[in-house]
Amino acid sequence: MIGIAVQRGSHFGQAGDLYDRTVRLLLVAFLPFLVASSIADGAREDKVSVGLSAASRQVDLGDHPAWVGEKATFTLRNASDRSVSVVKVRTSCGCAKAVMPDGDIAPGKGAELVVEIKPNTLRGPYTKHVFVHWRQEAESAGDGEAKPRTGLLRLTIRGNAKPLLTVRPGTVVALGKVPIGEQVKRELLLEAGPSRIVLGEPALPPEISLEMVGRELKPGGKLPFSLVFRSGKAGRFRCVLSIPVVSPKGHPPVGVVVHGVCQAGRPAGPR
Repeated sequence: MIGIAVQRGSHFGQAGDLYDRTVRLLLVAFLPFLVASSIADGAREDKVSVGLSAASRQVDLGDHPAWVGEKATFTLRNASDRSVSVVKVRTSCGCAKAVMPDGDIAPGKGAELVVEIKPNTLRGPYTKHVFVHWRQEAESAGDGEAKPRTGLLRLTIRGNAKPLLTVRPGTVVALGKVPIGEQVKRELLLEAGPSRIVLGEPALPPEISLEMVGRELKPGGKLPFSLVFRSGKAGRFRCVLSIPVVSPKGHPPVGVVVHGVCQAGRPAGPR
Protein backbone atom coordinates (compact mmCIF):
# COMPACT_ATOMS: atom_id res chain seq x y z
CA MET A 1 0.00 0.00 0.00
CA ILE A 2 1.32 3.46 -0.92
CA GLY A 3 0.74 6.21 1.64
CA ILE A 4 0.48 9.87 0.68
CA ALA A 5 1.35 12.39 3.35
CA VAL A 6 -0.39 15.77 3.12
CA GLN A 7 1.19 18.63 4.95
CA ARG A 8 -1.27 20.72 6.93
CA GLY A 9 -1.64 24.19 5.67
CA SER A 10 -0.61 23.29 2.10
CA HIS A 11 -2.91 24.17 -0.81
CA PHE A 12 -3.56 20.50 -1.63
CA GLY A 13 -4.44 19.62 1.95
CA GLN A 14 -6.85 22.51 2.32
CA ALA A 15 -8.66 21.58 -0.91
CA GLY A 16 -8.99 17.96 0.25
CA ASP A 17 -10.51 19.02 3.59
CA LEU A 18 -12.97 21.27 1.80
CA TYR A 19 -14.00 18.42 -0.51
CA ASP A 20 -14.56 16.03 2.43
CA ARG A 21 -16.69 18.57 4.29
CA THR A 22 -18.76 19.21 1.15
CA VAL A 23 -19.44 15.50 0.62
CA ARG A 24 -20.47 15.05 4.27
CA LEU A 25 -22.87 17.99 4.09
CA LEU A 26 -24.46 16.65 0.91
CA LEU A 27 -24.91 13.19 2.43
CA VAL A 28 -26.49 14.64 5.58
CA ALA A 29 -28.82 16.81 3.50
CA PHE A 30 -30.03 14.12 1.07
CA LEU A 31 -29.91 11.00 3.25
CA PRO A 32 -33.47 11.43 4.67
CA PHE A 33 -34.86 11.74 1.14
CA LEU A 34 -33.01 8.63 -0.04
CA VAL A 35 -34.23 6.59 2.94
CA ALA A 36 -37.84 7.79 2.55
CA SER A 37 -37.80 7.02 -1.17
CA SER A 38 -36.41 3.52 -0.54
CA ILE A 39 -39.07 2.79 2.09
CA ALA A 40 -41.85 4.04 -0.19
CA ASP A 41 -40.60 1.91 -3.10
CA GLY A 42 -40.38 -1.14 -0.87
CA ALA A 43 -43.87 -0.60 0.53
CA ARG A 44 -45.24 -0.15 -2.98
CA GLU A 45 -43.52 -3.33 -4.17
CA ASP A 46 -44.93 -5.28 -1.21
CA LYS A 47 -48.40 -3.89 -1.86
CA VAL A 48 -48.33 -4.97 -5.52
CA SER A 49 -46.93 -8.42 -4.75
CA VAL A 50 -49.84 -9.32 -2.46
CA GLY A 51 -52.40 -9.53 -5.26
CA LEU A 52 -55.48 -11.55 -4.25
CA SER A 53 -55.84 -12.70 -0.64
CA ALA A 54 -58.53 -14.19 1.61
CA ALA A 55 -59.69 -13.08 5.05
CA SER A 56 -59.55 -16.76 6.01
CA ARG A 57 -58.25 -19.57 3.83
CA GLN A 58 -60.10 -22.32 5.70
CA VAL A 59 -63.75 -22.97 6.57
CA ASP A 60 -64.82 -25.79 8.91
CA LEU A 61 -68.44 -26.84 8.36
CA GLY A 62 -68.37 -29.25 11.31
CA ASP A 63 -70.93 -32.08 11.46
CA HIS A 64 -73.75 -31.78 8.94
CA PRO A 65 -76.30 -34.09 7.28
CA ALA A 66 -74.79 -35.75 4.21
CA TRP A 67 -78.11 -35.55 2.33
CA VAL A 68 -78.38 -31.76 2.73
CA GLY A 69 -76.32 -29.28 0.72
CA GLU A 70 -73.89 -27.08 2.65
CA LYS A 71 -72.22 -23.76 1.77
CA ALA A 72 -68.84 -22.30 2.64
CA THR A 73 -68.22 -18.59 2.03
CA PHE A 74 -64.76 -17.06 1.53
CA THR A 75 -64.15 -13.30 1.46
CA LEU A 76 -61.51 -12.41 -1.13
CA ARG A 77 -59.74 -9.04 -1.21
CA ASN A 78 -57.54 -7.24 -3.68
CA ALA A 79 -54.76 -5.82 -1.50
CA SER A 80 -52.76 -4.41 -4.42
CA ASP A 81 -52.92 -1.07 -6.26
CA ARG A 82 -54.27 -2.50 -9.55
CA SER A 83 -57.35 -4.49 -10.54
CA VAL A 84 -57.30 -8.28 -10.27
CA SER A 85 -59.27 -10.58 -12.54
CA VAL A 86 -60.19 -14.14 -11.53
CA VAL A 87 -59.27 -16.36 -14.47
CA LYS A 88 -60.57 -19.68 -13.18
CA VAL A 89 -61.91 -21.34 -10.04
CA ARG A 90 -61.63 -25.11 -9.70
CA THR A 91 -62.40 -27.62 -6.96
CA SER A 92 -60.60 -30.79 -5.95
CA CYS A 93 -63.68 -32.99 -6.53
CA GLY A 94 -67.06 -33.05 -8.24
CA CYS A 95 -68.75 -32.89 -4.82
CA ALA A 96 -68.30 -29.11 -4.73
CA LYS A 97 -69.33 -26.20 -6.94
CA ALA A 98 -67.74 -22.75 -6.68
CA VAL A 99 -69.69 -19.58 -7.49
CA MET A 100 -68.44 -15.99 -7.48
CA PRO A 101 -69.49 -12.72 -9.21
CA ASP A 102 -68.16 -11.89 -12.68
CA GLY A 103 -65.88 -8.93 -13.27
CA ASP A 104 -62.58 -7.62 -11.95
CA ILE A 105 -61.88 -6.85 -8.31
CA ALA A 106 -60.83 -3.21 -7.93
CA PRO A 107 -57.89 -2.18 -5.71
CA GLY A 108 -58.84 -2.33 -2.04
CA LYS A 109 -62.17 -4.01 -2.83
CA GLY A 110 -63.43 -7.53 -2.11
CA ALA A 111 -65.70 -10.26 -3.45
CA GLU A 112 -67.36 -13.33 -1.97
CA LEU A 113 -66.63 -16.84 -3.21
CA VAL A 114 -69.36 -19.33 -2.27
CA VAL A 115 -68.59 -23.06 -2.43
CA GLU A 116 -71.59 -25.38 -2.43
CA ILE A 117 -71.20 -28.94 -1.15
CA LYS A 118 -73.62 -31.09 -3.15
CA PRO A 119 -76.05 -33.36 -1.26
CA ASN A 120 -75.28 -37.08 -0.99
CA THR A 121 -71.77 -36.74 -2.44
CA LEU A 122 -69.70 -37.04 0.76
CA ARG A 123 -69.74 -39.44 3.66
CA GLY A 124 -67.76 -39.07 6.88
CA PRO A 125 -64.87 -36.65 7.58
CA TYR A 126 -63.51 -34.83 4.53
CA THR A 127 -61.04 -32.15 3.44
CA LYS A 128 -61.56 -30.47 0.06
CA HIS A 129 -59.70 -27.67 -1.71
CA VAL A 130 -60.66 -24.79 -3.98
CA PHE A 131 -58.07 -23.20 -6.29
CA VAL A 132 -58.52 -19.58 -7.41
CA HIS A 133 -56.37 -18.60 -10.40
CA TRP A 134 -55.97 -14.82 -10.76
CA ARG A 135 -54.30 -12.41 -13.15
CA GLN A 136 -53.21 -8.79 -12.88
CA GLU A 137 -51.96 -6.41 -15.54
CA ALA A 138 -48.67 -5.01 -14.24
CA GLU A 139 -47.11 -1.64 -15.01
CA SER A 140 -45.00 -1.40 -18.14
CA ALA A 141 -41.41 -2.53 -17.80
CA GLY A 142 -38.46 -0.44 -18.86
CA ASP A 143 -38.72 -1.65 -22.45
CA GLY A 144 -42.37 -0.56 -22.59
CA GLU A 145 -43.76 -4.12 -22.61
CA ALA A 146 -46.56 -4.88 -20.09
CA LYS A 147 -45.81 -7.97 -18.02
CA PRO A 148 -48.93 -9.51 -16.39
CA ARG A 149 -48.80 -10.99 -12.93
CA THR A 150 -50.52 -14.30 -12.15
CA GLY A 151 -51.16 -16.14 -8.91
CA LEU A 152 -52.91 -19.08 -7.29
CA LEU A 153 -54.89 -18.91 -4.05
CA ARG A 154 -55.71 -22.23 -2.37
CA LEU A 155 -58.67 -22.46 0.00
CA THR A 156 -59.67 -25.38 2.22
CA ILE A 157 -63.04 -26.75 3.35
CA ARG A 158 -63.34 -29.32 6.13
CA GLY A 159 -66.37 -31.06 7.55
CA ASN A 160 -68.01 -34.31 8.58
CA ALA A 161 -70.92 -35.47 6.43
CA LYS A 162 -73.13 -37.59 8.69
CA PRO A 163 -75.02 -40.24 6.64
CA LEU A 164 -78.76 -40.69 7.02
CA LEU A 165 -78.34 -44.43 7.41
CA THR A 166 -75.75 -47.17 6.99
CA VAL A 167 -76.10 -50.72 5.69
CA ARG A 168 -74.14 -53.34 7.62
CA PRO A 169 -71.96 -55.13 6.67
CA GLY A 170 -72.19 -53.18 3.40
CA THR A 171 -74.17 -52.30 0.31
CA VAL A 172 -72.48 -55.00 -1.79
CA VAL A 173 -73.33 -58.64 -1.03
CA ALA A 174 -71.07 -61.26 -2.64
CA LEU A 175 -72.71 -64.70 -2.64
CA GLY A 176 -69.89 -66.52 -4.42
CA LYS A 177 -70.89 -69.79 -6.15
CA VAL A 178 -74.54 -70.73 -5.75
CA PRO A 179 -75.94 -74.11 -6.94
CA ILE A 180 -78.71 -73.78 -9.48
CA GLY A 181 -82.14 -73.96 -7.88
CA GLU A 182 -80.92 -73.39 -4.32
CA GLN A 183 -81.74 -70.54 -1.97
CA VAL A 184 -79.18 -68.36 -0.17
CA LYS A 185 -79.93 -66.11 2.78
CA ARG A 186 -77.93 -63.19 4.16
CA GLU A 187 -78.55 -61.09 7.30
CA LEU A 188 -78.15 -57.32 7.01
CA LEU A 189 -78.70 -54.35 9.29
CA LEU A 190 -79.87 -50.77 8.72
CA GLU A 191 -78.47 -48.22 11.18
CA ALA A 192 -80.06 -44.79 11.36
CA GLY A 193 -78.09 -41.58 11.70
CA PRO A 194 -79.24 -38.46 13.55
CA SER A 195 -82.73 -38.34 12.00
CA ARG A 196 -85.93 -40.36 12.06
CA ILE A 197 -86.30 -42.48 8.90
CA VAL A 198 -89.38 -43.85 7.16
CA LEU A 199 -88.80 -46.38 4.37
CA GLY A 200 -91.05 -47.15 1.42
CA GLU A 201 -91.93 -50.35 -0.44
CA PRO A 202 -88.71 -52.04 -1.67
CA ALA A 203 -88.21 -52.52 -5.41
CA LEU A 204 -86.88 -56.06 -5.86
CA PRO A 205 -85.62 -58.10 -8.83
CA PRO A 206 -87.33 -61.51 -9.37
CA GLU A 207 -84.45 -63.44 -7.74
CA ILE A 208 -84.55 -61.43 -4.49
CA SER A 209 -86.97 -61.29 -1.57
CA LEU A 210 -86.70 -59.42 1.74
CA GLU A 211 -87.76 -60.34 5.26
CA MET A 212 -88.14 -57.03 7.09
CA VAL A 213 -90.25 -56.21 10.15
CA GLY A 214 -91.24 -52.54 10.16
CA ARG A 215 -90.05 -49.67 7.98
CA GLU A 216 -89.38 -46.93 10.50
CA LEU A 217 -86.17 -46.14 12.40
CA LYS A 218 -85.74 -43.72 15.25
CA PRO A 219 -82.58 -41.55 15.40
CA GLY A 220 -79.71 -43.94 16.10
CA GLY A 221 -82.04 -46.95 15.75
CA LYS A 222 -81.34 -50.31 14.06
CA LEU A 223 -83.50 -52.41 11.75
CA PRO A 224 -82.33 -55.95 10.91
CA PHE A 225 -83.57 -57.63 7.73
CA SER A 226 -82.87 -60.75 5.70
CA LEU A 227 -82.04 -60.91 2.01
CA VAL A 228 -83.03 -64.13 0.25
CA PHE A 229 -81.65 -65.05 -3.18
CA ARG A 230 -82.93 -67.95 -5.31
CA SER A 231 -80.59 -68.97 -8.10
CA GLY A 232 -81.80 -69.38 -11.64
CA LYS A 233 -79.93 -70.24 -14.81
CA ALA A 234 -76.20 -70.92 -14.88
CA GLY A 235 -73.78 -68.02 -15.18
CA ARG A 236 -72.81 -64.84 -13.43
CA PHE A 237 -75.49 -62.68 -11.90
CA ARG A 238 -75.71 -59.13 -10.60
CA CYS A 239 -78.96 -57.68 -9.30
CA VAL A 240 -79.85 -54.51 -7.39
CA LEU A 241 -82.56 -54.04 -4.81
CA SER A 242 -83.76 -50.53 -3.94
CA ILE A 243 -85.43 -49.36 -0.73
CA PRO A 244 -87.02 -45.88 -1.06
CA VAL A 245 -86.63 -43.27 1.69
CA VAL A 246 -89.98 -41.57 2.32
CA SER A 247 -88.74 -39.34 5.12
CA PRO A 248 -86.70 -37.20 5.28
CA LYS A 249 -87.49 -36.03 1.78
CA GLY A 250 -84.80 -35.61 -0.83
CA HIS A 251 -82.74 -38.65 0.10
CA PRO A 252 -82.03 -41.18 -2.67
CA PRO A 253 -83.15 -44.82 -2.26
CA VAL A 254 -80.94 -47.24 -0.38
CA GLY A 255 -79.40 -49.62 -2.92
CA VAL A 256 -77.91 -53.04 -2.28
CA VAL A 257 -76.01 -54.94 -4.99
CA VAL A 258 -76.05 -58.76 -4.96
CA HIS A 259 -73.67 -60.69 -7.19
CA GLY A 260 -72.19 -64.13 -7.66
CA VAL A 261 -72.18 -67.19 -9.98
CA CYS A 262 -74.95 -69.77 -10.46
CA GLN A 263 -73.57 -73.22 -11.28
CA ALA A 264 -74.19 -76.89 -10.80
CA GLY A 265 -72.55 -78.59 -7.84
CA ARG A 266 -72.07 -78.00 -4.13
CA PRO A 267 -71.96 -74.36 -2.91
CA ALA A 268 -68.74 -72.86 -1.59
CA GLY A 269 -68.98 -71.44 1.92
CA PRO A 270 -71.84 -71.38 4.48
CA ARG A 271 -75.44 -70.87 3.30
